[in-house]
Amino acid sequence: MTKNNILKNAFIDAQLDSRVIYTYDFSAYFNEKMQRIIKMQKGFGRLINTASKRAACIVLAIILCFTTVACSVKEIREPVFEEIKRIVVNAKELLRGTAAHDVAYLFPTDIIKIVGTSHISENKNQYYINEKEKITSFIKLLSETQWGSPKQFEEFEKANIYWSFDFYNSNGERVLEIKMCNDTAYERSKIAIIKDGEENHFYISNKIYNEILAFTNQKYYLHNSPVGDIDDSFFIEKKKTVFKGMNEEYKREAQKRIRSLHYEMEHFLMSNVSLLKEGDSIYWEYVINENIFIDPISGLERKYDINRIFRYEMEYLISVVEDKRTKESLIDVLTLYEQAVAEHNLSALFKVHEYIHDYDYFAFNFPTHYVYSEDADYQGINDYFGKLG
Repeated sequence: MTKNNILKNAFIDAQLDSRVIYTYDFSAYFNEKMQRIIKMQKGFGRLINTASKRAACIVLAIILCFTTVACSVKEIREPVFEEIKRIVVNAKELLRGTAAHDVAYLFPTDIIKIVGTSHISENKNQYYINEKEKITSFIKLLSETQWGSPKQFEEFEKANIYWSFDFYNSNGERVLEIKMCNDTAYERSKIAIIKDGEENHFYISNKIYNEILAFTNQKYYLHNSPVGDIDDSFFIEKKKTVFKGMNEEYKREAQKRIRSLHYEMEHFLMSNVSLLKEGDSIYWEYVINENIFIDPISGLERKYDINRIFRYEMEYLISVVEDKRTKESLIDVLTLYEQAVAEHNLSALFKVHEYIHDYDYFAFNFPTHYVYSEDADYQGINDYFGKLG
């Protein structure tokens, strides 16, 4: 009986209902082949037990060998390093010869990533600046202001952190940190640079301070939409509509109150935009509560009055306006304000300001005029109407 027939008969007998007892005598050659097949189903052999699998393993081995060799070949390795060098930014060189020349020595020559962290947000939200063009733009922004020493102004010992920016080199090491230390609109803003564990304090312009804060997220404008070339007669008619049915006493009071509310909104937004950009900012709850509080970052006593003032003034205006359409519009503005505060929506608050702004300048108080107030954004008047006499 041949070896093939012996194996075939063994398989057939194994499936019969009644056991058939035969004595099968397999040759040494057959037993050796079967042991090899069994071994191929275990361990590494099972992974390469077909021609296609063995071929794939050979190709993979070749690729690994080629990669190892390639890293040691100058013609192949140099382009890789050239690509890394291409995205590295030399901050020190960008700052030399600019308004920030005196602080250039603090900055590294090798920056590949900047990470901005919002310390006003509950979740410490982070923003990544990791493209060469954006990193360069950020560094150039730092060059657009003088960096004054505290000795020139007032000293500040503690650098309260509202935002921070960490600079990383191509090795992934943090080589510099900038702390943003102001929270409100001053002529000069506090900033700290930390290098090698040493904290260096400076003052920069408030404008650039706010530009830095706005670099990683949305930028807001109080006055960014001039009304264009519209005949004065249009606004005169709007004013007549707003005041329809009102006596002179109510007119004058309404004019004063909407102007006051307008400037309160401007002051609040200009002073707190950087604190309220994050939806999870720790400062939103203080806006809602209206209570005196200890600032969790600066430790100073503060209070937001905008909620009380806005509601009080809007409710008065709604009560004295007789024109139905104007009354409904003012109610909509109040509703939008309440929703914006409840939802921590800063964009909606800027839209509320836009509505109050337009009602003030283009209806209640048209033609507009300067009213001295420390809260007013007079540049906004100039943007809309040109320089007034």
